[in-house]
Amino acid sequence: MAKVIFLLLTLITLGNNALVGKNTNFNYYSAEDSIKIIEKVYLHVDRDLYSPGDDIWFKGYLINAINRFLTDHSHNLHFELISPDSKIIDSRIIRINEGLGNGDFQLSKTLRSGKYRLRAYTNYMRNFGDQQFFSKEISVINPSDADKIYSDSTGEYLVNKLEISFFPEGGSLVEDVPSVVGFKAVNNSGEGCDVTGELHSATGELISTFKSAHKEWAHSL
Repeated sequence: MAKVIFLLLTLITLGNNALVGKNTNFNYYSAEDSIKIIEKVYLHVDRDLYSPGDDIWFKGYLINAINRFLTDHSHNLHFELISPDSKIIDSRIIRINEGLGNGDFQLSKTLRSGKYRLRAYTNYMRNFGDQQFFSKEISVINPSDADKIYSDSTGEYLVNKLEISFFPEGGSLVEDVPSVVGFKAVNNSGEGCDVTGELHSATGELISTFKSAHKEWAHSL
């Protein structure tokens, strides 16, 4: 009888150990499933063209890429500004609550003209490489550097062609009659830029000088 009782106790013990083993495996696979969560980040920015010293206003969305719903899986969003030569020149961390976050990012007043890139990601996304990182290109035009533009193909700043148009008051100029002439100066990107210039006669005599000014479209000749 004692041998039968001992045998029953042994079977019960082995059964409990087997159940413990199954629970451990279940937790392991549950952890594996959690790793399969795929995050994606989207940013809305206020515009695509900026000047040095401007603020970039943005709103971030963190979603589960599987169901495309907002997720609170991560709470910190890394935001980076990358130069035309692929260097990180500034960065921020913003708080994400229930998949949403917003903030602003001030550009340096010394930035040169060119194509810059905004990049956003969470620490969790780093586990899967940077292919899932959000990336967006913006343009920066520096008025003091308006005669140059960055070339993506050569990786250098090239001389930029300026186009200046003149608009005489009344549509024409009359000899010996003072007139007001408006002008517009744009670069290769079609954006306005600050310029200074001189007006010479056919014989090379300096007649007048002019320069652009904010909200001042005309210059008297």
